[in-house]
Amino acid sequence: MKLTNSIYGPRILNENELDLIIETAFKILENTGFIIENSKILKQLKDFGAVVDQSGQKVFISKALIESFLEKINRKTWNEAMPQYTAESEIYNGYFLDPADNQYKPWTHELLLIYIKLSEKLSDIKGSYMLGCPIAEISQKLQPLYEKLYCWKYGIRGGEGIWDIKLCESIYRMQEIYARSVDKEIQDVFHGVVYLISPLKLGGYEAEQFWYFYERGLKVSIRSGGGTLGGTFPVTMAGALAICLAENLMIGIINYILFNITEVTYVGSISSIDMKSASFQYGRPEKSVSIIAEAQIAKRLGFNYRGHSGLSDAKIPGFEAGVQKMITAMYNASVCGTGNIVAGLLGADEIFSPIQMILENELIGALNHTCKGIEVNEETLAYDTIERVGPGGNFLSSEHTAVYFNSHLWQSHIWSDQMFNGWRSAGAKNDIDFAKELYMEMLHDPKGPEIFLNEETENKLLNVIKMTV
Repeated sequence: MKLTNSIYGPRILNENELDLIIETAFKILENTGFIIENSKILKQLKDFGAVVDQSGQKVFISKALIESFLEKINRKTWNEAMPQYTAESEIYNGYFLDPADNQYKPWTHELLLIYIKLSEKLSDIKGSYMLGCPIAEISQKLQPLYEKLYCWKYGIRGGEGIWDIKLCESIYRMQEIYARSVDKEIQDVFHGVVYLISPLKLGGYEAEQFWYFYERGLKVSIRSGGGTLGGTFPVTMAGALAICLAENLMIGIINYILFNITEVTYVGSISSIDMKSASFQYGRPEKSVSIIAEAQIAKRLGFNYRGHSGLSDAKIPGFEAGVQKMITAMYNASVCGTGNIVAGLLGADEIFSPIQMILENELIGALNHTCKGIEVNEETLAYDTIERVGPGGNFLSSEHTAVYFNSHLWQSHIWSDQMFNGWRSAGAKNDIDFAKELYMEMLHDPKGPEIFLNEETENKLLNVIKMTV
């Protein structure tokens, strides 16, 4: 089926195509199987009714068992929702694109604080997320420990990395210390995540980390590693959707068995490979196609849906990055109500640009102003003002304009706001020029990011890290 617009938003699959994809996902779990390299998790699945091949560490879930599981979950009711756009900066291993000299630099403590501070100051960027702690002077093996310290200290979302079973004890001790410092239970502060690095497979390292915390009453999230069309997933979108659904079903079943979670969240993450360069790609139109299709599948099955949007392959800030991010964010908002942009992130998760973050702060503001809609009442209809001004008149000097322009007209900080001659005489600056000026202005503000961790707790956490070394 081709892309169509309906009263339910964009659709790209008809009912028969939805049935075929869902049936294929069931067949994958029933016949192809799913590798889980952990005997304890396999036993739990066997007790649930699955067929387990211990020698091959593979589990098979029958169609009847899947359907029985689906009958037990709480199905999400999808209703009309006003779209909204969100943006958050994300921090991973990679390069900081320094606006001062346009050089790609390894992360340092100083650069990390600048990036966090910028995300705090921009009105439409809702904070930061960090996975790992990419500071060059920190041992890569210890990144998950420093990640938690930085997240708690600077109020950053995330702190989910585990990476190595040898770090689990230290991670648990750090979580205990932090939980006590904020007067909460460890279950309320703990966040952990492992990924399906290969399709249809929970590897031994990840499964062992997952089980370590499960035995201590804590939930580690399992997420799809994100398949690529023609790489780890079939090149055809239909086949990729079937594998992705099979993975999400298996994750939902594990969460139901071990944690009694009765809701399923379909997390979509299908990307492409450029067949000329064999490079991973986020910004291709296939990403938007997958978002629309995945949302249809999630709605059919009564799942929550979280699309993977607002990303780019561009290596420098500007048009390519903005368009790639906006297209997927707009489709995500149209199918599930929220379109997220990962502010500042470029180069398929490898480049972090303050300038791009400022550009996207502007974009989010404009998109959300569009979503506000139109206020219709006696004052906004302005009939009395229209009567006073009359035919052939001008509203610029009216009291009504003075009262309402601030709340009804969106004001840009970096987009062009002059006619050509005025723009040229003012220096012919573009959006990137203005973004650089805002960035340099922020650098001169001596105030650093807000601190959320007291010194005593920080010292205790650092001591755990030192003991780990």
